Amino acid sequence: MDVARTSRPMVHFFRAGADLVRWDLTELERDGTCRLIVYHAGGTITEHFRTAALAVKRVEELEDLLVRASGFADEISTIGLAS
Repeated sequence: MDVARTSRPMVHFFRAGADLVRWDLTELERDGTCRLIVYHAGGTITEHFRTAALAVKRVEELEDLLVRASGFADEISTIGLAS
């Protein structure tokens, strides 16, 4: 996965039940190191990764977790659905 080489974050949203969850992915270093911040109803999760691909994989896990916690376990992740 290629992320634009900029300090501005990529911002995305998804629904976890009635809650709107936002996540930001920001490249911190030219080597691809990035920061993921997930803003959800219960607080904020901040994690650092060596690559954007690893961060996006983690977003999939967190999205599934938050959707299940909201009581909507039958909804599927909106990212990472390769055909």
